[in-house]
Amino acid sequence: MACGSECCWQYEFCCDSRTCCRSDYVCINGGLCQARSVIPTNPMVCATTPSGSGHSAEAEALVYNFVKRKKPGLLLEMFGKERCRELEKRDVSLMPSFLLTLMVKHLYDRNSLLSMLEEARKHLPMAKKAPSDSPSEKKSSNIEEKKTDKAIKTSSALHKNSGTFPGRNKVKISPEVAVFNYFHERQQEEALALLFDEKTRTDYGKKVETMGIWMPSVRRMYAHYRYCGLKKENRLTLEIWKCELCKKDFKTHGRGRFLLSHIGCHEDIPCPCFIEGCDAVFRRPDSLTSHLREKHVLHVASLTSRQYHGLHQLTREYNGKAKAFRDKYFPPESFIGFSDCKTRGVARDFEDPKCRECGKLMKSYTCRRRHVAEHLKLSYKCVFEGCDHQHGDPSRLSDHYNHKHSAKVGDLSEEQLFKHKRIKLDFGKIMTKEVPNYFPYKNDVPEDLLLP
Repeated sequence: MACGSECCWQYEFCCDSRTCCRSDYVCINGGLCQARSVIPTNPMVCATTPSGSGHSAEAEALVYNFVKRKKPGLLLEMFGKERCRELEKRDVSLMPSFLLTLMVKHLYDRNSLLSMLEEARKHLPMAKKAPSDSPSEKKSSNIEEKKTDKAIKTSSALHKNSGTFPGRNKVKISPEVAVFNYFHERQQEEALALLFDEKTRTDYGKKVETMGIWMPSVRRMYAHYRYCGLKKENRLTLEIWKCELCKKDFKTHGRGRFLLSHIGCHEDIPCPCFIEGCDAVFRRPDSLTSHLREKHVLHVASLTSRQYHGLHQLTREYNGKAKAFRDKYFPPESFIGFSDCKTRGVARDFEDPKCRECGKLMKSYTCRRRHVAEHLKLSYKCVFEGCDHQHGDPSRLSDHYNHKHSAKVGDLSEEQLFKHKRIKLDFGKIMTKEVPNYFPYKNDVPEDLLLP
C-alpha cells in the first residue's frame, strides 16, 4: 500500500504501509515516520543505571506509551529503531476516559482525579459564559463552587489513612509523574528536558522528593493498567495470580475472595469458632466454615440468627484486615493472565434466552431470574420494621436497604440479617425449580463451549 500523493512525513504519521515514500525517512512499526538522520546510535532508555523503579519490560512499555501519546517524534531518539518495533507490537493505547477510570480505582492514583479532570477540561471545546448579575445564575455559580470545595475535601480525605510521612498526603501522583521518576532515577536529564518543560520538571521533582520511598514504580502502574484493560475483555474468565511469598498460583474472579482467603496462610488474622464451649481458632473463614460443618454438623443454611450473624461479621472483619495485605502478596505485578477455559457462567449459556410463557428475550442470567419472579408474582418484604417496601428479587432489596435506609447488608442487625438470609435461600430454591419451566436448556450446545 502506498502512502499517497501527499507525503506522510509532513504529518509525522504515515498510513498502514511499512515503508515511507521518501528514501531519507524510515517508517517504524505502528505508523511513525522519522528522518534517518535523527536515529540515535545510543538510545536514551537503557538498563545500565540501577533504579528503585526497576528496569523492566513493563516499565519501558509504559514509558513508550507515554512518549508515543505526548511527543511521538521523539520515539526513535528515546528508544532506537529496533526497540520501537518490539514495543509497538505489544503497545496498548489507553483511551483518556479509560485512564481516568483507572485513576479512581488505583490505590496510588486516586488522589489525582481532580487534577486530571481539570487538565482534560482544558482541552475540550467549551463556550465561555459571559458574566451575569442574574440571581439564578449567581445561585447556580455558588452551588458549583460548593460542589468543587466538597470534591477537593473528599479527595484529600482519601489519603487520611495512607501514612504520616510529612506532606505525602497532599501529593497527587499521576502516570506523568511516574514516567518523570523513571528518567529522574536514571539521571537522564536530556530525556527529561525533551519530555517536560522547566516548570513541570521542577514541580514533578518536588513531588518525587516528597514521596520518597512511597513513590509507585512505573512497572506497578503499567501492570495495573494492563490488568484493568484485559479484565474488560475477559469478564467471564477466571483470573490467575501468583503469591509473591510462596509462589503458588490461584484462580479467582470478582473481588478476589480466594486471594484474600490465602493471605490468612501468611498473616495472623485469627478466626475463632463462635460455638459456645469450642476454643478452636483458624487462620481463614473457609477453614472455620469447614470446622462448623464437620465438627458441629452445622451447615450455613441451618445456622441460627446469632450464629449466622457471628459468621458474617467475622468474615467481614477478616476480609477488611486481609485487604491491607493485598499489595504485599498479590500486587498488580503478580497477575499472570486468564484461564484458557471459560469457567464462569458456562451453565448459564445453556439456557434458552426466550421465555416459553410470554416470548420475551432475556439475555442475562440475572434478568431471566427476575423475569421468572415477575411471572410467579414473588414478593419479599423489607426487613426494616415499619417499611412496607416489597420486591421479588433479594438483590433489589439490598439496593433498597442502601438507598432508603443507608445500610448495606453487612450493617444489618442480627434479626434483620437472618431474615434477609431466609429470603435469599427461599428465592434460590424457587428459582432452581421454576427457571427450567420458563427458560429451558437449549438443544444445541454453543460452539465456543465444545471441548476440542
